[in-house]
Amino acid sequence: MRDLLSAYQFRGKSSPWPQFFPIVCIYSYRLDYCSRWCFLSGFAVSRAWIWLPYLWAMEIVFVCGLALITSAVNVYLRDTRYLVESINTVLFWLVPIVYSFSVIPAIYGEIYKLNPLAALILAMRNILMQAQPPRWELLVKLTVVAVSTFAFGFIVFQRLKRRFYDHL
Repeated sequence: MRDLLSAYQFRGKSSPWPQFFPIVCIYSYRLDYCSRWCFLSGFAVSRAWIWLPYLWAMEIVFVCGLALITSAVNVYLRDTRYLVESINTVLFWLVPIVYSFSVIPAIYGEIYKLNPLAALILAMRNILMQAQPPRWELLVKLTVVAVSTFAFGFIVFQRLKRRFYDHL
């Protein structure tokens, strides 16, 4: 994957490659991973799997929004990398990967589901482990937070990019 991305960056602004080339690479790796997981895990493919591409799209939209924000801020503040690493560590423990969602107190449950990564993991658990489509409330929250993060990141990037040349 690094070779593909570095080849893309090498071509520069006059590249005939579309701007979404890295996202296509991510999707192809995701599809490859999913097919391998399907065969090795023992879980049966169900109709609920039709929701997986939508969930992956929302994940990519959210991550692209975060990348736009952090990359723009990184031009002005060089130590942004360390902040991002710390936030990633905190986000890992706020996502129900190593623990069940039932451990979260009911008072914080709705706020907790606003974390797009937690909503993504809960929806994928419903699909992959329980063979049920994700609840619509979860999908709405995931979509709203992912799209708003992308929109905010796009606005921040557009405002800050005017002076990138001065700081690079």
